[in-house]
Amino acid sequence: MSADKYPSRPITIVVPFSAGGASDLTARFVAKKLSQRIGVSVIVDNKAGASGTIGAQYVARSAPDGYTLMLVDTSFSQVTAIGMKMPYDPVKDFTPIRLIVTVPAVVCVNTKVPAHTLKDLLNLARQSPGRITYASGGVGSPLHMAAALLAIDSGTQMLHVPYKGAAPAITDTIGGQTQVVIPALAAVLPMLKAGKLRALAVTTLHRSAQLPDVPTVAEAGVPGYEATSWFGLTMPAGAPKQVVQRLRDELGAILAEPDAAAFFGKLGANVAVHQDVPFPVFVKQQIGKWTDVAHKANIHVK
Repeated sequence: MSADKYPSRPITIVVPFSAGGASDLTARFVAKKLSQRIGVSVIVDNKAGASGTIGAQYVARSAPDGYTLMLVDTSFSQVTAIGMKMPYDPVKDFTPIRLIVTVPAVVCVNTKVPAHTLKDLLNLARQSPGRITYASGGVGSPLHMAAALLAIDSGTQMLHVPYKGAAPAITDTIGGQTQVVIPALAAVLPMLKAGKLRALAVTTLHRSAQLPDVPTVAEAGVPGYEATSWFGLTMPAGAPKQVVQRLRDELGAILAEPDAAAFFGKLGANVAVHQDVPFPVFVKQQIGKWTDVAHKANIHVK
């Protein structure tokens, strides 16, 4: 394949999760915009299963020619962190292209919990270690890891209650079966506006424009805390440098357009117009961070 003639046929973006979720919506927005810019069809192919590893394995084994890409998210780094056996190496078998968006999560409590600030909640946890329960979407899920990091950084103990997905975890926290949940902002914003849950803090380093009065966890008393969800684009390792750079340039242009901020803003996401660190470095940092959290919190697959 000549990089000078790229692209000359349709490109596929593999989404390793089911259609309809945030990963899928992100991929479809990028696919539409990328197709308009480069003049070939860009198709989204959902290959769900095994916490994203089925789709990732498919992409890792695909030709590194720039015609098979993959939408990756936070879980790409976290399944590695908890020791899940994978038929690929998340660093060696992929070339990360670019970060697309970051997504804040929100520390939420059931409205009957006597905590109106994060300090209130952490004080309750210190007074009765292991009595405060937090719901997650399963062992090693972003909700689990965010709460585990909060417990580590605040020196508290809370009881983990895993569910099969974020939706039932949120539902049971609203119902009072659990007391705390830390979901992505987009998943819980309607419940917060309806008063079904109480927001105590956001997990990003900066406040969310959609919850301007809600402090960050760091502002609320846990310095240095950050548990940001993210979405990016990657491809098989070994692709020509010109192809990788072309895709990075096109994504950068797409994300700089005003409608990108508008679209992702509705999902509670922040467009990564500026890259603090190169995406390959970012992915390695995320794997290292969550591996450390999993080790300290003794989170691992059985």
